[in-house]
Amino acid sequence: MEPYRIIVVDDSAFMRKLFSDIIESDPAFTVIAVGKTGREAVELHRELKPDAITIDLEMPEMNGIEALKRIMAEAVKKTPGRRSRRFRLARSISSASRPDQERTSARRPTS
Repeated sequence: MEPYRIIVVDDSAFMRKLFSDIIESDPAFTVIAVGKTGREAVELHRELKPDAITIDLEMPEMNGIEALKRIMAEAVKKTPGRRSRRFRLARSISSASRPDQERTSARRPTS
């Protein structure tokens, strides 16, 4: 089985490295790209069609919530009525700079 393809997006180089290392430590996952802004997240998603994205909430150019809204809107437009392309929001509570903030990522359902 091929590993799940993941994009990591965070404006902090430390967090991009940390998340990438954690993800890559499991052979079931591979990081296919990293980005620094919400705009890059949208572009990388459009180009690479990952299985999952981890994304920071507060970033330059476009925040993580706006990026997720655009990613989800594009996914629904391209495949109307196909449940396998719908994305769900997953939250994690991890941040180096602001531990009180939630982190959000979009992922494709496995079923």
